[in-house]
Amino acid sequence: MNRDIYDINTDDDIKKLLNTTIKQEYYDFSNTTKFKTNNWFSNNTLEIITMLNDKGIAIWINSKGDICYRLSLNNDILIVTTLEKINLILSNLLGKNVKINKNIRPKEDKVKDKYQIYIDDLMLVQNEVFNPTKNEEFYKVNNAYYRNIFKPTFYLKRYVKANIPKMKYSIILNYINHLANYDKDRFNYIIAWLTSFFNTLEKSKISLVLVGNKESGINILFNSIIKPLFGSHYCIEINEDILKQYSADKIVKNKLFYCFNNISKKITNDKKVKSLIEEVIENDNIYINDNKNLISEINVFGQTLITTNNYYLPIHYNKQNYVIFKVNNNIEKMIIKNSEVDDAVKNNINLNNLSNLIKNDLENFSNYLKYYKDMNTTSFQKFFANDDSEDIINKMKDKYSLFVNAIINKDIDFFIPMIHNEKLYKDLIFDFKKNRIKRCNLVGYFNNIYKKENILHTKTLLNMLRDINKDFFSDINIVSSNGERYFKID
Repeated sequence: MNRDIYDINTDDDIKKLLNTTIKQEYYDFSNTTKFKTNNWFSNNTLEIITMLNDKGIAIWINSKGDICYRLSLNNDILIVTTLEKINLILSNLLGKNVKINKNIRPKEDKVKDKYQIYIDDLMLVQNEVFNPTKNEEFYKVNNAYYRNIFKPTFYLKRYVKANIPKMKYSIILNYINHLANYDKDRFNYIIAWLTSFFNTLEKSKISLVLVGNKESGINILFNSIIKPLFGSHYCIEINEDILKQYSADKIVKNKLFYCFNNISKKITNDKKVKSLIEEVIENDNIYINDNKNLISEINVFGQTLITTNNYYLPIHYNKQNYVIFKVNNNIEKMIIKNSEVDDAVKNNINLNNLSNLIKNDLENFSNYLKYYKDMNTTSFQKFFANDDSEDIINKMKDKYSLFVNAIINKDIDFFIPMIHNEKLYKDLIFDFKKNRIKRCNLVGYFNNIYKKENILHTKTLLNMLRDINKDFFSDINIVSSNGERYFKID
């Protein structure tokens, strides 16, 4: 595994990056392409078609035979009620005597009336689809045309202004360093995870899991950074209320980002919920039964983020599709090492003013994300290559957090790898049924799951586990039975 991602390999490299103003000459967007909106007309060069396109006006026919139109790129789609009315509207907008003729253009017609549109001049759109992988609004598949309802945000557009200013110091990079607990590997991972999706809109099938309380600021990543970058209408925060109130297709459909937030133990143990979360993370499409028992297929384009202030995580712990980071520090202790930031700001970081600082940094940060992609393309691609995914994810996993999580959730699947140790495995199953776990068995369980570890003493392991959940592994939570000591599981 090449660990030299983005040439950021040491803490000094991170500090240097956080303080660097990147020069404009690093940019090379000559190969990028602007998202093509309104590319609706057929293969013709009619002057009226060009005029409509220049105005951002689009007209086409849907599969029901309706003439649809939009008066600008941001207008809603309307259905033509009568040709007379649409002719009046277009004539008014263009200042020309525009006429739409419901007939096919005669072969002998030599465009006598250059402002007349025949019905076969319009594109027949089979269906409207959400497809962020297509860099155009109208596209053709197997001789059929489709209209892409996805529109990239200002930040996502596949081009950058020619006169872009120099990129400045980024408060968002400092914030991500805070989420990473100032660890260079975690910092690299979060940046790579976000950069990959930002530049390709191709999901990595790896969920980033952030564990921390509200004061840690973990929710800022989704609410203040991801939503404006990718479009708030394409991002959904999924909590217990959403899972209870909405069907799976309404939750999943037409989204770029899913954020599962503080899913409780009760909901976590719901097999349907757990299956939905796993499918959203791992699959490119999911299949859903409706009330009439009809199966529908939904394309899944979105990346997945999980945020929680507890350890009831709705994931399958033995799979390679997630990375868990525990964010320990209060956001008010976020370290800002840059001379451009006013000392008053440095010494008074809180949830409110940090969100405002981030808002002003979004365009600058989006330029950083484009810069990262081109900085070390080979390493960047290898970072998420299938052959290396298990190595990188295993390295990033917080073993102790996962171990604690599995115990608290009584997740027997997590402990399947130790099934060969019959006595320990039977003890575990028996204790889980009694809502407890034997203190003296903890080291055996841990070393059997993580075979490269060799923790010798229960006290050593407990010191690690108490960093994760002090209350659960406290002496107050211990009960005794038949001379053995157990931690109670609620």
